[in-house]
Amino acid sequence: MSKILILGASGYVGKHVAHRLIQSGQHTVYGVARSPERAAQLARQEIILVLCSNPVEDPEPLLHNVMLIGQERQKEYGRHGVKGPKLGFIYYSGTWVHGSSSQAVNDLSRRGLEKQILNATEVLDVMILRPALIYGRKLTIWSSFEWEKESIEIPLDTDARPGLVHVDDVARAFQCAITKLPCLSGTGVYPVFDLVTSQEGMREIFESMAVCWGFKGTVRLKGAGGDKLAKAMSTTFRGSSARAEQLLGWRPRRLGGFVKDMNVHAAAFALSTGVTQVKLADG
Repeated sequence: MSKILILGASGYVGKHVAHRLIQSGQHTVYGVARSPERAAQLARQEIILVLCSNPVEDPEPLLHNVMLIGQERQKEYGRHGVKGPKLGFIYYSGTWVHGSSSQAVNDLSRRGLEKQILNATEVLDVMILRPALIYGRKLTIWSSFEWEKESIEIPLDTDARPGLVHVDDVARAFQCAITKLPCLSGTGVYPVFDLVTSQEGMREIFESMAVCWGFKGTVRLKGAGGDKLAKAMSTTFRGSSARAEQLLGWRPRRLGGFVKDMNVHAAAFALSTGVTQVKLADG
């Protein structure tokens, strides 16, 4: 069984990835926790704990153990006179790195921090996954918008058409990436993959959500302004996941889109964020 260490295992995406890997029975999953409270949360999910109070600014306790594992693996290869895979590193990026454009884009371009990761191939087997705007279950990134007023102004661009992907399919993609990483490394395949299953209008998304919640007031998208998160969420993305499907064997299953099943998503969103001021519409 392969050993998988997840940074952010208690987060929105991380916990879904961990759950899927554990369910497969093919991996031993470790998760980094910053506090005893987070550690208990991971333990309940059958994730092996790695305590590190500040993994961003002081990752030494974490990296020391990772380094030892990598060194022991290379020594084992040497004792048997064989070559084997390096430690694998899969980076969770996002399609926002493409910027905003209604023109078709692909995942064959290097962006920012991703270049540093791709340049580490001498010591690591690396891969980068770029999910589009993620929806489903808790909908963490959408929770900053308030719905208790009669008139709502949302700091998003009215004509934005983001790419979308369900969190279940993102977790499925990470599982595929873990399986394929040793096979693709060193083959010349460009190891960066966009993950997107639909493109939908931001106005339609929020109007549909309001209807499903039985919200009777007005909803207006007023523009992102200087809000960096709002600008990112307003990114129009017209991309493709063809390479992820062809090379990773990724088969997304939540293909109906966000708006089509909004009654289900809106109900889950309301309950997960503690929204009680609105009445969910019947049906």
